[in-house]
Amino acid sequence: MLRRARRTLADVATSAKKLELRIGELERQADNAADHDQARRADEGQAAGNVAATLAELRRDYAEVTAREERVKAASRRLAAEIDAFRLAKNAAEAAHTAAEEAAQSVWAEITVPSLDQQAEPHD
Repeated sequence: MLRRARRTLADVATSAKKLELRIGELERQADNAADHDQARRADEGQAAGNVAATLAELRRDYAEVTAREERVKAASRRLAAEIDAFRLAKNAAEAAHTAAEEAAQSVWAEITVPSLDQQAEPHD
């Protein structure tokens, strides 16, 4: 389960990085278009508007993906903490079980094995 959460986190982070790169690419294209002469900008006015709309959409998508990434990170951390708590409880239970077994063996040994005093007494 933790492996799946980590995989989901990696997928979301990859999506965010792809969007970030795409936004950077479009921003560079928009900057390059702004550097061209006035006549060319008039012809490309429609294209610049499309780039601006695409950038706005990508920025919204990026914000959504980063918010999802934070939610998945938090869920992954909670899951990891729950797994750690379970492991600690399991280890404590195993230690208690082992201690109880050893105590039972010790008591059994005291009951079944005669003491040295009893062995030393002569039988008449």
